[in-house]
Amino acid sequence: MEPIVLQLQSDCLTSQIPISTLLRKAKLIASKLNLSDFEALLESELNGYNCALKDLPEYRKGLGSPKMFNPFHGWQNIVIGDSRLDRIISECHLNHGVSEIEHMISNHTNGFVILGFNNAVRDFLHQKLNIEFQCGLYVSTSVLVTVLEGVKNSVLDWTLNLEKNGIVGEGMSFSKSDIERAQTVTNHFYNSNVGVVGSVSGDAINSHFYTETGEVNQQNVTRLVSQIREAAPGLPPAIATAIESPIANLEDGAKVGDKPRIAAAFHALRSILEGASGNLVASGILAALGAS
Repeated sequence: MEPIVLQLQSDCLTSQIPISTLLRKAKLIASKLNLSDFEALLESELNGYNCALKDLPEYRKGLGSPKMFNPFHGWQNIVIGDSRLDRIISECHLNHGVSEIEHMISNHTNGFVILGFNNAVRDFLHQKLNIEFQCGLYVSTSVLVTVLEGVKNSVLDWTLNLEKNGIVGEGMSFSKSDIERAQTVTNHFYNSNVGVVGSVSGDAINSHFYTETGEVNQQNVTRLVSQIREAAPGLPPAIATAIESPIANLEDGAKVGDKPRIAAAFHALRSILEGASGNLVASGILAALGAS
């Protein structure tokens, strides 16, 4: 019998085998190699991710067209008029299981699927636009195909890394040596290629808040604070209230050039906003902080 790792490689090279089937075989291999963390990742790919939107693999993120359904005119584009907010509500985060994505592709109409907004974004749009119409995000099936291809490529790359290190198995089984070496191989692969977006380090602050000479760049801080305050109405009320104090500290720290105060406010903002899992406005602000 051909080694199971090589079987999976061959499976990845054909379009006839569903991605969900590839994942089940990969999960079987991960289980036999005692790779519990990687097995959990494969489980998320199979059944859907239950995590903050920022923590989704990059290949599960894309863009769509936000629309509302007018009973007299049909689906119409939603344009808020603020480029940053328009970008945020256009962001597509596909945390669905692979089987569900495959089903959406096979049942699409005219090359698009309509995804519902989460409650926070829906309520924000209703309030911002003063409407109660149904809202949704038109997403091209090409975005969904990109997700499936990203999953397939990750599985294939993993099997290639295993093979390079001599871990292919004997039929459906692996030796004790295979199991031991697979830990290091997969951990390296996971951290380098599959890992999620992590926290922004303190060094990121320096590239935006400070000048080349090390002085506080008050103009950049003021601009960022203004953007956050404009977006705050789209946050859950408790989160919007909680960020008021660190925003004030960030602003006041910039006025007097207090670097420790700026750093503390920056990290306080991130910590609070990361608690608003699933809120697109929070994700947009976090992205702005991440670019700081």
